[in-house]
Amino acid sequence: YNIGYDGQLHIPQTYDLGLLILDQPISLAEYGQLPEAGTLDSLATARGTKDTVFTVSGYGLTYKPNAIAPVPPTCYRERLMASSRLVNLNSALTAGFNLQTQGNGSGLGGTCNGDSGGPVFLGGFDSNLIVGVTSFGLNSLCRGTDFAYRIDTPEVLAWIQSYL
Repeated sequence: YNIGYDGQLHIPQTYDLGLLILDQPISLAEYGQLPEAGTLDSLATARGTKDTVFTVSGYGLTYKPNAIAPVPPTCYRERLMASSRLVNLNSALTAGFNLQTQGNGSGLGGTCNGDSGGPVFLGGFDSNLIVGVTSFGLNSLCRGTDFAYRIDTPEVLAWIQSYL
């Protein structure tokens, strides 16, 4: 099920969110938690929030050297996690629908091809509060700015809750 994604990337309102409903329940030791509506709103204009940490997770490429390199991309085919920092929530590319993070820097990482659909957690590696879903990036070499579709909006939370 998807919230309205039509196969095209309409920025900023991408509707890039889907749910997979399993035929049978599964039992895990821990589950990701949904945020309250507006969890990220206070970060949109507050000074000093650029150091806010998010943890991104996915199964995509680990490294992509460059478009013409004779070296193939690296992919471990296992779940990887990385810390990213907040860039903004209110720009022409985000407009309250997306979360923009930056994965470059000392000890940081970001997303890459194949990570789309993976969770974005508010906080460090021990966080289980999911606030976004990896959607798109601006650099084809997985070096730079990452965008996640926010799930803390009232409309998105109501849509998710309608399936629970």
